[in-house]
Amino acid sequence: MAVDTPSALSKSIMNTRVDHKVLVVVLDGVGWKDTQDHVTLQLAHQAGLLPSAAFVGGNAVAAAYTPHLSSLMQRSLSRTLLAHGPSVGLPSEDDMGNSEVGHNALGAGRVFAQGAKLVGEAIASGRLFEGEGWKKVAHRSELHSGKNSLHLCGLFSDGNVHSHIDHLFALLTAAKKEGVRKVRLHLLLDGRDVGPDTAELYAQKLSAFLRTVVDKDFDCCVASGGGRMFVTMDRYESDWSIVERGYNAHVLGEGRAFKSLEEALQTFRSEGLKTDQNLPPFVVAKDGQPVGTVGDGDSFVFFNFRGDRAIQISRALTEQNFKPFVRKRFPQVVYAGMMQYDGDLKLPEIYLVEPPLIDRTMGELLSVTGVKQFACSETQKYGHVTYFWNGNRSGKFNESLENYVEIPSDLQPFAERPWMKSAEIADRTILEMQKSSFRVGRINFANGDMVGHTGDFAATLVSVAAVDLALGRILQCAIETNTVVIVTADHGNADEMFELDKKSGKIQYDTRGVPRAKTSHTLSPVPFCIFNAEVLQREIHLRNDLPKAGLANVAATVLELAGFQPPSAYEPSLIVLGQEKGSGDSKSRLTDTAAVTMSLHSGYHPKLVKRAELASHREFFSLGLKSVMFAKTVAALRAQDGCPWDKEQNIESLRPYLVEEAYEAIEAAAQYAKAGDLETAKAYCGELGDVLLQVFLNAQIASEQKHFTVASVFDDICEKMIRRHPHVFATSENVKTSADVMRQWDAIKAQESNAQALNQPKSLLHKTRKKSAQPTLAWTSAVSKASWKLGFAWKTLEQTFADLSSEIEELRREVFVDAPERSRVADEVGDVVLALANVVVFLNEMKFSGAEPSLDLDLSARASVEKFLSRFEGMENILRERGVDVTEDYAKGLSLEVWDELWREAKRRKYS
Repeated sequence: MAVDTPSALSKSIMNTRVDHKVLVVVLDGVGWKDTQDHVTLQLAHQAGLLPSAAFVGGNAVAAAYTPHLSSLMQRSLSRTLLAHGPSVGLPSEDDMGNSEVGHNALGAGRVFAQGAKLVGEAIASGRLFEGEGWKKVAHRSELHSGKNSLHLCGLFSDGNVHSHIDHLFALLTAAKKEGVRKVRLHLLLDGRDVGPDTAELYAQKLSAFLRTVVDKDFDCCVASGGGRMFVTMDRYESDWSIVERGYNAHVLGEGRAFKSLEEALQTFRSEGLKTDQNLPPFVVAKDGQPVGTVGDGDSFVFFNFRGDRAIQISRALTEQNFKPFVRKRFPQVVYAGMMQYDGDLKLPEIYLVEPPLIDRTMGELLSVTGVKQFACSETQKYGHVTYFWNGNRSGKFNESLENYVEIPSDLQPFAERPWMKSAEIADRTILEMQKSSFRVGRINFANGDMVGHTGDFAATLVSVAAVDLALGRILQCAIETNTVVIVTADHGNADEMFELDKKSGKIQYDTRGVPRAKTSHTLSPVPFCIFNAEVLQREIHLRNDLPKAGLANVAATVLELAGFQPPSAYEPSLIVLGQEKGSGDSKSRLTDTAAVTMSLHSGYHPKLVKRAELASHREFFSLGLKSVMFAKTVAALRAQDGCPWDKEQNIESLRPYLVEEAYEAIEAAAQYAKAGDLETAKAYCGELGDVLLQVFLNAQIASEQKHFTVASVFDDICEKMIRRHPHVFATSENVKTSADVMRQWDAIKAQESNAQALNQPKSLLHKTRKKSAQPTLAWTSAVSKASWKLGFAWKTLEQTFADLSSEIEELRREVFVDAPERSRVADEVGDVVLALANVVVFLNEMKFSGAEPSLDLDLSARASVEKFLSRFEGMENILRERGVDVTEDYAKGLSLEVWDELWREAKRRKYS
């Protein structure tokens, strides 16, 4: 099909003052979920002891120490993107994304029907069996007479990433209908896109299917096979010995012989070989001879639809001047792939399903426009940032503009070197950033995916942490080199390392009580963050009207950040471009907002707006001037050459210090009120200064993140004080004493509260507030306290906490079973509550003895519920801002992903 020649991109952001770059960082296999359980955040908040839910649940992304990624995901320019199913061109929501379709979407800016969906549609419509490819391999008299065989080779599972067992069954059904008499199967065992030891399941399905089709005129059986990572399915020429083992087994019949596939699996298991993907090659033999060698004149179909692990075996079976290994025999076969695995190399020449036609990729458009590009990864993912990113196209669009760098991968097992080449990739990327050799770049860190596929949870923790360390170096260099960085991923993997039951979602355990390792991709969304947007000439914000945005939305975002207008056919950008910086900065916009807020209350006292405007000009007052100078001093602390500790802080990490300083100021105030001498006065002054320092640090960070400015803090203070003290600024009756002022203050607050209550719609959970909480926790605490005083209690905090952990573990064992018993679960829940009360009582008696107020389990629980209800109301308000009529029916229809997005946004607003 002919396509129009791409035209140059038009510019939409004329950023003449800053010569910035844009770099896309793909954290391969890093899905993002359960953000509240991230260990990095727990450590930052000093939230307690490990292991956390991230460890128990097998989320290696959340359990790894990732200060840089975690910090990015707490900022305003962050969200998650869909990376599975229809969002990347796959048939259903149950289809996991993969690196190939993910990078297709990232580079193309649109969603194309992919792999499984293409093949499924071609089979369902019959186009596959009407096409020239099928006719060339199956419409042959040699096959109809039984003189020659049809060989079907490919990945044997329903993982739907490289192949699907249903496609194999469809080919067998069509072959029999076509009149083919002899078919031999060469099956590559999965254990990677599906459970690690599930080959027997697929063997049973195949056996059942063959019983329905095999007869005297149709001879079909398994001839050879092996684990996908040890036999046949190498990629990017990483290890040709893998392909050689497969070639020798499939073509020559060389390998350990068994009577059947089932016997091979049974023997391997008895010998301790448990993981399907690493099983050695085997052949099926009868009377001492292999049943399915490949000879001259045979037809051979490789039924994988994904190309990366199909190219090398295709070359071995078709290439005349083949060099990678010595072929002992090279039969002349009619070879076809399920799809054409490399369009530029025309490999293979015969294929059964037309690949998606992906034109006008981001890389192509940038090349036509004359933009220098950079792409880098190690061998395992090099093809993803080049071939797949460019729409399944080999080579470069413009040799002089594109710099592709491949870092050779290690040959050792990934679990033994989980850091892989993350440091080297960062080294080269930083070098290119410092040289300003590119305008738009993309790199891929393969660790989360490749190590995640091993099923080794501990190694995957290291792999994710290693990538975050490399990411931190790149982010630091981005600041120094005016580079805007987009951090995202192509699909999930490391975020779910334990097998889950598809119906219940519970972790599956083996006979030893150990979680079953999960080696496949996941359905999780992936992170999306924009870093260092400050270098842009225009303000940017994330759009809030794209809840189902996916990887295809990234391309338009990159183009806009680079200064170009994306093509109209692209999925929409994730950002909103604001006004030019300098034409109205955030300070002036916030002042406008304050004026609007004031006008709402102008009915009380008409002079307030004018007075507020006067008060906002703090430079006219000496105290205000000193405050502004103090703000500049704090800003200097966070400058490039300022205090490193302050420079690395963020709002989340500073929050505990702000709370701590506030409590210390309260204590100092109490001491001053009690003593009233010079020493306590100085101490009080000092503590107030500490609080003020924390306020300015928080405001400075918020200003950097474009939430609000330091000046807006003073604006809000002035506005509130003027509005609530009208006796100072306007004529008012009956205001003669401080008691009169307090009454007026309370009346204004009550009026504001009533007005807000009238305008605020009731939350869907407001009825729960009316139910009085039963004093169960208070009673439990009383029992625990009495027991403690009688000596019937643990003697140390470690023992007390260990008892709580033990009770939680017992509850976990009762809950995570196929058929939990109600009474046993209820009993264990009660034990957990009592153990928690024991911890609180111990702390009150030993750690907080004499301190007021002490911990109150009942009040703490209520406070937690109140916080949840407040957050829920914030989520509902966000929906109402989007024009949604929030009803119970609407709420029930929202997915958990949408709720998660709303929760993060409500939390961001709460603490911004």
